[in-house]
Amino acid sequence: MKTINKIILMIGVILKLGLWNVSYMVYYRVSMRLGWRKRRFKTHIAPTGDFFLNSELFHSNEEVAMYKESILSRGDEIYSGIFNFYNQHKFEMDIVPNWIFDPFSNKVLKNNQKHWTRIGEFDLNTGDIKNIWELSRFDWTTDLARAYCVSQDEKYLDRLNLLVNDWSKSNPPNIGVNWRCGQEASIRLMKLFNTSVVLDSIFEMSPVLVEFIYIHLERINNNINYALAQDNNHGTSEAASLYIGAVWLLNQEKNSIYLKDKQAKLAHYRKKGRKHLIDRIEKLILKGGTFAQKSTNYHRVVIDTFSFVLYGIYIFKEPGLNSLLLSKLDKLGRWLLQMLSNMKGEVPNIGANDGAMFESLHNCSYRDFRPSLQLFYALLKDENIWNDSSVNEPLFWRKIKVKKLKPLELTLSNHALDKEFVQLIYKDLIIRVKATQNNFRPANDVLHIDVWYKGNNILMDTGSYSYNSELSSYFRSIKAHNTIQFGNNEPMPRISRFLNGAWVKVEGGNKINDLPNSLSWKGVYHDYYGNAHQRELILCKQEMSLKIKDSFTSENQGQEIKLHFHLLDNWKNLISIDCRNAEGDRIRPIESVDFHSLFYKNKEKHPLLTFISNEKNGTFVTTINFRI
Repeated sequence: MKTINKIILMIGVILKLGLWNVSYMVYYRVSMRLGWRKRRFKTHIAPTGDFFLNSELFHSNEEVAMYKESILSRGDEIYSGIFNFYNQHKFEMDIVPNWIFDPFSNKVLKNNQKHWTRIGEFDLNTGDIKNIWELSRFDWTTDLARAYCVSQDEKYLDRLNLLVNDWSKSNPPNIGVNWRCGQEASIRLMKLFNTSVVLDSIFEMSPVLVEFIYIHLERINNNINYALAQDNNHGTSEAASLYIGAVWLLNQEKNSIYLKDKQAKLAHYRKKGRKHLIDRIEKLILKGGTFAQKSTNYHRVVIDTFSFVLYGIYIFKEPGLNSLLLSKLDKLGRWLLQMLSNMKGEVPNIGANDGAMFESLHNCSYRDFRPSLQLFYALLKDENIWNDSSVNEPLFWRKIKVKKLKPLELTLSNHALDKEFVQLIYKDLIIRVKATQNNFRPANDVLHIDVWYKGNNILMDTGSYSYNSELSSYFRSIKAHNTIQFGNNEPMPRISRFLNGAWVKVEGGNKINDLPNSLSWKGVYHDYYGNAHQRELILCKQEMSLKIKDSFTSENQGQEIKLHFHLLDNWKNLISIDCRNAEGDRIRPIESVDFHSLFYKNKEKHPLLTFISNEKNGTFVTTINFRI
């Protein structure tokens, strides 16, 4: 891309991102390069000792009996040195792992003994920084604590303390890659809090844990503006941890000596964290409940974050959120409830998916979104969604009695949530379209269609795979989605790794026609190069068929117009597909194999059908018949 074009694109994006956000990001990068920011983050000796103390707490009752086997299995794996990455990949490592070892590349990170401000995120010898960060998110702390509580075997508690101690010694405050990101510090704080919840020691923290949490709060506080400037889940995570973490320490009467000269700072953190959290609710949750990142998995991350906050407000008797904020959180939850697509709690793989699952007090599948929603609504509205004890473990550890909850009333409907996500439902068929709006850094998945039939994801989004690999650009591209691609171009040109220019907007995408015999919707967008794509959906109820009419205008005579459909392996058992042009002539597909990623750093093969046209103005008319 020519420099002058990139400058023009950047000007347009700056106006969308907001002048304060962009100005701060520029200042941040300058301050990092010149070493100014380093002065804010002092290095000192890492705290060590007994982070978690022995407890008489023992759960052997019927409520926990159904979880006990899976809890002990996970605890035994960790005890033997087997660690779980991204809730999918298990690696046999040392009993005390090397915290800067990447098991995917089989490399140890070099030059980690530097201040975190001197370490880049995308130029590491190991590759993807997330592979280093994953163990340092502390999921294993809650696993070992739960194993201890259901067995009363002190080996799990001893291993918990051994691992936290080794992590602390190996990662002195503000030294190394594991202090590089404030959100990572926030996640650790959340997991340590939940570990204390499990061990029933919320109000009786050990002195060394108090010190450890305070160090994390300082790290978060001193760089939180960077998180806020991104307008994404970094801001919600860091504000939540700053707020609840500060309140947590303010409620430690037995540690008053250590905290005596820190009361004023903690009160400031509490006020600041709550203020920013409220601001994030108001700004990043749209009217219909869509979160700014437009991702089902990041949406769950935010749901889990607010469960952490709501429980903190309850347990520490903090002032509640006002009715307007609670209403917005309710819409946030209902948005994700609308995305549930089968009895297993699965949702479309739409948007960025980095393998995060903040609520880890259960052993349900990463793809099962029910435990998070069950907890969220129990805390938000004292409501119960599922009479299924398999999703209730997060409630058990927080002493929430399911029998005392009211049933939640939810009606699935045809709608266009915030004009961003169109949903058409009829019997066993769920159709969703990504009707991209030009806000909050849109991705190149414009007019992607996602189809579920009888609980199967027939037409799928391919996912993310990794944020830093040779395949990353493919998974972020338009060709990785079920929509039209003009030549080899993207609808929006890329300015940087996570930022596109010339943001597009789907017009006319907020109206759904619901008639006795059909459901229909239509939307259109124009891309950076002047191409136009109009997608019309017509669901015929009696025939159980879906007609997808893709009309296009190409600015480049002769370029190939490709319509991609990424399909479930056994799609032929569930549907048939026929594609024709406007004149009714059948277009034969190119059949190939592609990859999708339901879990971070994991890819699987699936069939891909690609229909091609060389017309300047044309139409693909695709009919999908569903086998009843």
